[in-house]
Amino acid sequence: MRVLFLSNGGPGIGGGHLSRCAALAAAFGAEGLQCRWVVNEAALAMLPRETLVEALPEALLFASDAVDLVRKQRPDLIVVDSYVPELSFLRELRAVAPLCVIDDDRDRPVDEVASVLLNYNLGAEELGYGSSPERSLLGLRYALLRSVFADVVPQSGEYVFLAAGSADIRSVTSTFLEWWRPTFPPLVAVLGPFVPPGERERARQHARCLPQVRLLVAPEEYPRLLAGAGFVLCTSSVSAYEALALEKPLAVFQVASNQCRIGGLIEQRGLGENLGEWGTFTGDDVARVLSREWKKPVPSVNLNGAVEVARTVRAWLEDRH
Repeated sequence: MRVLFLSNGGPGIGGGHLSRCAALAAAFGAEGLQCRWVVNEAALAMLPRETLVEALPEALLFASDAVDLVRKQRPDLIVVDSYVPELSFLRELRAVAPLCVIDDDRDRPVDEVASVLLNYNLGAEELGYGSSPERSLLGLRYALLRSVFADVVPQSGEYVFLAAGSADIRSVTSTFLEWWRPTFPPLVAVLGPFVPPGERERARQHARCLPQVRLLVAPEEYPRLLAGAGFVLCTSSVSAYEALALEKPLAVFQVASNQCRIGGLIEQRGLGENLGEWGTFTGDDVARVLSREWKKPVPSVNLNGAVEVARTVRAWLEDRH
């Protein structure tokens, strides 16, 4: 069976869509399904080119002309993960093949057009999705994390790990480095692959003045570094679920509106601290969070969620055939 992924990422979008789709594609591949991709051109920085069907300009990726490209691939399943496509475009895709939509916060009624609806976020079961999808996979049981996180061994290091997203669209890393005091713990700060060169250099300039700070750009050892941290500062997005899966004490913040509900729920459920939306807290707030006892959260995220999704969807496809 063939699965075709349509997703996007880049400097103004980030890499969350691509990261979770890549996790699901790897799990599908392990189940014997062939996965191919149609993405925007900027996404090539995160995507294995050997699985690529075509990289399109952003403006064409979710336009009707792309449906013809999808139809030619004769997929058995289409997976879409993006905030961009209109419901009319999704309906066109569903006329080609069963459609799996990966959603975040039900800001539009994608459940009305999806054959399979997947939302692995905290509180996804409470968003009021309807009964239209043939299968709904909701909650942390279905978290789409890369398989490498199931292989690393968590350790309680003395350093703080900072991840502000693949694009760091709000220049968060540089500001955190401005706030970082000599009395703060050692810091490993990670810049993602979509962070612009100018912002990388700005962060490097701040890091040069901080002997206890290690600044890295898209490091391959990201999972190991996260697993070794004593505390994590990150956006309430894929990074937060990676940290929770490894049972890391953490504080989250939000750089996009769709992250706000997740950040609130992380704190409400005792899984971590919520600093709030970017621009509403200061270095003093970070100092207060770091000065508290670092408590490991209770287990909550399924490290093998992508495998569970892949097996469930494969069985569903086989039943349909």
